[in-house]
Amino acid sequence: MQIFVRIIYNLVIALLVSFAVGFGISVFYPAPPEPAQTYIPPCAPTIPLNGASNNQSIAQPCSTGSGYVDPYLKYQSDLKIYYGWVGEIGMAFAVIFAVVGILLYFKLPFFSPGFTFGALGIFFYSLNRAVSSANSRLEFAIVIVALIMVLIEGYIFFLRGKVNNTSS
Repeated sequence: MQIFVRIIYNLVIALLVSFAVGFGISVFYPAPPEPAQTYIPPCAPTIPLNGASNNQSIAQPCSTGSGYVDPYLKYQSDLKIYYGWVGEIGMAFAVIFAVVGILLYFKLPFFSPGFTFGALGIFFYSLNRAVSSANSRLEFAIVIVALIMVLIEGYIFFLRGKVNNTSS
């Protein structure tokens, strides 16, 4: 029963660490605001409908000139940049929590898995944001850092004692 409580407790720590970082990023580094809906008047004269009175007409669409920038396209561009930064910030926090989890393993092994699994959750969050930024180099960097951290954590948690015991 005690092992079950320990597993549940560490899963709760992992979820709370992941949520704290994800919500903390959104609170202290908010996303760019979505542009307001604006009405753009038609550029060309209206064409009357077939057999209709003058009141019923179809407006011709505007042709975008060189100086016209669609606010929604700029918003999407800003959002990609934002997601890239969020991915980098999340990766930094994931490394910090993974190192804290490894350091706690030697002093307080009861809390350590919660922090290391929380770091893994943060890695997944930052990878999700990096994929949204469409930056393949950032995606690759996050995956490589996560792989290195998981290998180090796996060695410390699962193999360290076994390797020392089999060599003697």
